[in-house]
Amino acid sequence: MIRLVIAFLCAAAACMLVAGALSSAQAPASSTPDLFVTQVTNSARDSFAGDTSANGRFVVIESHGDVATEKTAARNNQDGNREIFLYDYAQRRIFQLTNTKSVLNPPGSPSPTPSPSPSPSVSPSPTASPTPTPVDPTNVKIDVSNNRPMISLEGAVPVAGQHTYTIVFSSNAPVTPASFDGTDPGAPTNTDMNQEIWTYTFTVADVANLSSGAEVGPVDLTTGAFTRITNTPASTAPAAGSANGLPRVADDNRDASISDDGQVLAFVSTASLVGTGNADRNPEVFLYNRGTGIFTQVTNTADTFDAFGLPINLVFNENPCLAGSGSSYVLAFISDANLTGNNDDGGGLNNAEVYVATYNGAAVSGLKQVTKTKDNVTTGATSNVFSVGRRLSRDGKWLAFLSSRPSGESTPASAVGQPAPAQPAAAGATWRCGAFHREALMRPECLVLAPPHPERSTPRASADDGLQVEARWRDLLRRDRAIRGGTRAHD
Repeated sequence: MIRLVIAFLCAAAACMLVAGALSSAQAPASSTPDLFVTQVTNSARDSFAGDTSANGRFVVIESHGDVATEKTAARNNQDGNREIFLYDYAQRRIFQLTNTKSVLNPPGSPSPTPSPSPSPSVSPSPTASPTPTPVDPTNVKIDVSNNRPMISLEGAVPVAGQHTYTIVFSSNAPVTPASFDGTDPGAPTNTDMNQEIWTYTFTVADVANLSSGAEVGPVDLTTGAFTRITNTPASTAPAAGSANGLPRVADDNRDASISDDGQVLAFVSTASLVGTGNADRNPEVFLYNRGTGIFTQVTNTADTFDAFGLPINLVFNENPCLAGSGSSYVLAFISDANLTGNNDDGGGLNNAEVYVATYNGAAVSGLKQVTKTKDNVTTGATSNVFSVGRRLSRDGKWLAFLSSRPSGESTPASAVGQPAPAQPAAAGATWRCGAFHREALMRPECLVLAPPHPERSTPRASADDGLQVEARWRDLLRRDRAIRGGTRAHD
């Protein structure tokens, strides 16, 4: 009897928990915060969180999956295109912001075959229509995609009680990434289809306290405004997919970042956005002030060649990151150019180093080289990787990046992969490189650059040398050391 009573009480408790979970959306006042790790997306295809707002409410996601919770017959991602999504923790909902399709090859006309003689058979039972599946990349004429979103950490305040957030990303959808049905746009557009920098702006009412777990809404977050920032001719025409290769398009404007207040954008472009300042189409770092509408070219570099015209050093400037707001911004990026006269490894060869600078909304100043390393003498691989994403703290004083170095802290600075003391990244900050090694092998480490703690002789450092990071390291190295990867392949 006692066992029956206990079993009844357990079942009742379980039912109450389930009922509470199911009714949370209908009764926000009784909701509780999520005190556990929660899976946000659920699909058979990859999803990547690009950035999070400072209050933790919004997460921008790049995904091939049909992950929106608010999908409709006209707005979904059943074709598996790379789209931008917005997760709102306050609503526990995911919204699909971009809605595009790749341009497909025209359907073929196969030769007719004789119809077989009819034979009596039992009529089969009706079957459900198959679920649409992602398109075959070998059938793609022009790959259309939306990539690498980042969101302003703090929303602007247009009126009391509201905040306006801005998302920056790249897309090669013609006209607008809000809706493109994959119809061939025809010449000359279909011979361009370059990746351009776009923004998406939306306004929401303030949520007093996310920690209560209460849900708000429903609020449709797909009604914001798209704005094209760049409009440049492609360096190469689109290449269709085939059995021998994936479809490719020009990726001339890429890796966009955004400031805390959403007013300044940083990105890489091979175009001349400031006069003729980039005639050689080298990948350079640019800033764009949304308030003034003015572009600023931060770097101005060129490849180096020997007397026979063979390349010695293929220069790149990649992955800019922004911090700050108002009239005080910090910019960081990676480059293998000799930007400050301290990156010449001899023979015209330079290593990929991390640089920082300040920007007041009109001009760039104080460019400094943060790291000083050498390539691996055996493989030629760079020692530092400054990957896409938010790598600066909000005050611009902390900087995180990937680096490899031989085991042992006593290795001299001239050795392969050994970071040397670096220049301050901001006034009053003394920056050094620190690393934590889990084994006596040369492996990628996650380094954090910061002012040394007054009670520590060396700064703090964090590391993750797992296989996943190592795989990501290889991917980034291949990308950074390629001949600028002027195209983006379907993936």
